[in-house]
Amino acid sequence: LSELSGVVSAALSAFDTALAKIVAYANDPTNSDNPKPLDSDFLAIGIDLKGFNAELMTKAVTSVLATSAVTGASVDTAGKVQDVIDAYAKVLTAADGVFNFNAGSVDNTVLGQLGFSALSTAKLAFLQSSLDLLGNDAVDTHGKLAELLALIDQVFAAAASGTSAVLDSQAFAMLGIQGVTSQNINELIEKIGQTFDDPAQTDPTKPAPTWSGVQSLLNGIAALDAGRQALVNAARESDGTSATVAVQDSDFLNAGFGGISVNDAEILNQIFASLDTQYRDSFVEITAITNAYIDARDKLAALADGASGTGVALTDQEFAALAMGQLDSTVAVKLANDLLDKLDVDVQVGDYAGQQQFADTVVGLLALAAGTAPTESVSLASLQHIDLKGLDSTLLTAFYEVIRNSADDGSEIDTRAKLEAMVAAAQQLQTESLAQITAYAIDPLNNAMPSVRVFELAGIEGVDAENLAGVASVLAATAIGAAQTDSIANVQALVDAYNRVNDEQGAPAAADYTAIGIAGLATIDTDDSGWPHGVELLGDLLHHDASRQPLDYSDIQATANFVSELAKVANGDASDNLTAILANPAAFLASAD
Repeated sequence: LSELSGVVSAALSAFDTALAKIVAYANDPTNSDNPKPLDSDFLAIGIDLKGFNAELMTKAVTSVLATSAVTGASVDTAGKVQDVIDAYAKVLTAADGVFNFNAGSVDNTVLGQLGFSALSTAKLAFLQSSLDLLGNDAVDTHGKLAELLALIDQVFAAAASGTSAVLDSQAFAMLGIQGVTSQNINELIEKIGQTFDDPAQTDPTKPAPTWSGVQSLLNGIAALDAGRQALVNAARESDGTSATVAVQDSDFLNAGFGGISVNDAEILNQIFASLDTQYRDSFVEITAITNAYIDARDKLAALADGASGTGVALTDQEFAALAMGQLDSTVAVKLANDLLDKLDVDVQVGDYAGQQQFADTVVGLLALAAGTAPTESVSLASLQHIDLKGLDSTLLTAFYEVIRNSADDGSEIDTRAKLEAMVAAAQQLQTESLAQITAYAIDPLNNAMPSVRVFELAGIEGVDAENLAGVASVLAATAIGAAQTDSIANVQALVDAYNRVNDEQGAPAAADYTAIGIAGLATIDTDDSGWPHGVELLGDLLHHDASRQPLDYSDIQATANFVSELAKVANGDASDNLTAILANPAAFLASAD
C-alpha cells in the first residue's frame, strides 16, 4: 500500500509540475525561466491528443500558448488545456490534405479557443474552404494560422479596391488556390474587385468573396494549358468502358477543377461517354458539364444527409447531370427525391454504382407498378439499398404482388411513406396466405387446398404445379396441424422435408419422414434400435414406379407400414415364429405387392 501511495503521490506531483510549467509559459513565454512545455508535460496531465502525433500537437499548442491572447488563466486546469488541444485538433483534421468537406467544425468558437477574434460569416466560409485543401504543415502553428487569416483579409481588401500589394501566387497557394502565376496575378486581382465586394465596405452591391468564386475567376482567365487540353482529349475519347483510358480525378485537378474525387471522376466519365463527341470537344463544354455535375452533386449531398426534411429536391435535369438520366418522369423524380431525403449520400449514393442502383430501383418499382417489368428488376438488395424497412426474402413475392396491383401511373408508390404502406400490405398478404395453409392443415375438409400462388405469397419456396398435390396431401394428414404450419419456417421445413422424400435423388433421412407426419418408423430407423437398411429400402420402394409422382401421403404411410412390418422380421432371430412376429401376416403379404 505504501508503494502504491508513493506512485500516486509521484503522479500527482508530476501533474502539478507539468501544469505549472504550462501556465508559466502561457503567462510569460519570453522569460527564460519559463521553458516551453514538452510532449511529456501534456501527457503528464492526461491530455488526449485526439489521435495526432504528440510532436505535431505540442508544436501547435505551444505556439498558441506563446501568444498574448492566451494567458495562464486560460490554461490553469487540465480541462482548459484540453479545450485548446480539441480546438487545434479540429483545425488539423480539416487541413488533412484531402478535399472532403470536413472543415465545417472550425467555427468562431474554435478560433476563440486559439486566441483569434471572431470572423464574419463570409470570411469564416472562405477559411473553411481553404483549410479543406491544405495539409497539416500549412497550419501547424498559431503564426501560420494568423498568416492565413491575414491573407483572407487581403482578398476581401482586394474585393473592395481591386488592387493588392500583398497577394501573389504564393499567397494564393497558401489559401489553397492553385494555378496563379506571375502572368495572371494582376488580372485575377482586378477581377476579384470587379466581381466581389467586402461586406464591411460602405454600401456593398456585389457578393462577398468566396474560395470557390476566386478559383472560378482564376479558371476563367487562365489560358487553355496542357492540363485543360489533356482533360478535353480524355473526355472526348472516353466511352465509359475499360477499353479507353478513363478521365482521372487528377486530370480535373490539373485543369483547374478543385474538389473532384475519384468517385466524381467515375460518374463524369459516364456522363461524357453518354454525349456525342461534338458536345464534349472543348474546355468550355467540359466546364459546363463539370460545373453542372458539381452543383447537382452538392445539392444531392444536402438532400441525402441522413436527416429527413433537409435539402432541396433535384430536377430531372440535375439527375441527368449526375448520370441518372433514367429518372426522367415526373413520378420518378418525385419518388427519387422523397427516398433521398432519408438516405446518406456516403452510404447509398456516393459513387456511380450506388447512384445507378438507386435510380434503377426507382425506375424498376414504377415499371413493376405499370406491369412493364419482371420482378427480377427489383431485388431485395436494391430495396435494402433505398433503406426500405421490413422486407426479407420471404416477403418479396407478396411485396411484388401489392406493387403490381397498385396504380399503373405510380401514384400509389411515389413516396417513401406509400412504399412503407405497401410493405405493410405485403406483410398482411403474407399473413393471410400463411393462414390459408394453416387452416387447410387443421381442417382440409372445410377449407380450400392452397394453390401454388398461396405458397408463393406466404414466402414458401419449393412448391410448384408438379408437387402441389403431394404437399397438400401431407398438409391434409391428421398428423399435420397448426403446430406444424403456424409459421413460415415450419411450413418451409415441412415442404423441404417432403421434397427430399419425393425426390428420387433426395436421400431423405428418417427425420424427413417424421417431419411430414409419417408414423411407425421406430423399427426402421438407422440407429442401433432399428433395422439399418430400412429407411433406404423405404425410399427405393417409394420411387420404384415413376407414375406415383408426386408421392401422396397415404402411399408414403402405407409403404412405411410395410417396411416397418418387414423390419420386424429383419430384426428377429431365424428361429422366431413369423406369425408371432407380424401383427397381420396376411396383410403384410398383400401389402408387398
